[in-house]
Amino acid sequence: YCHECGLQLPESHGTGHVCGNCHETPLPMGKVRGVFEYKGIIKTAIPALKYSRRLALAKSFENHMFQSFLSHFSDSGLDFILPIPLHLSKLRKREFNQSYILVRRFRQLYQMRFGRFPQWHVTTDLLKRIRNTTAQTGLAPDARRQNLKQAFRVIEPVRVKHRTILLVDDVMTTGTTC
Repeated sequence: YCHECGLQLPESHGTGHVCGNCHETPLPMGKVRGVFEYKGIIKTAIPALKYSRRLALAKSFENHMFQSFLSHFSDSGLDFILPIPLHLSKLRKREFNQSYILVRRFRQLYQMRFGRFPQWHVTTDLLKRIRNTTAQTGLAPDARRQNLKQAFRVIEPVRVKHRTILLVDDVMTTGTTC
């Protein structure tokens, strides 16, 4: 996998390599990891969770995400885990934020596994989606960037300054949201 974006590379590349995209245009974030590739049953299950309220799927996703988190981020000196927020109108319509659902119990899972609570916190009060945007699905990379321009605001910049933050989204395509 690419050391930066997590894209699967051919086996012949070994470990610790960077893909051509990241080599040419480095990501504006530290590291990206996905739990699943968006194909097969995952490509069916994510929309079922989000749009058909199949919340029973969340527990399985949460467990897989937590295991991936332990492998890739638990020793990163994190301060906060921030699920990508939905705009209030979309949250009212959907009645839940799928990104939050996927990480809401991480502190409890960590405590059950290690017998202590972690230093980091999962929080939804530091980042707000202030502009309702159209769905990113099907948009080209430039259109995605334009769609999300000034869509988010950090609520308390002083709380996040010089902090290590893990942003969590349900699906990553181009990384534009992050």
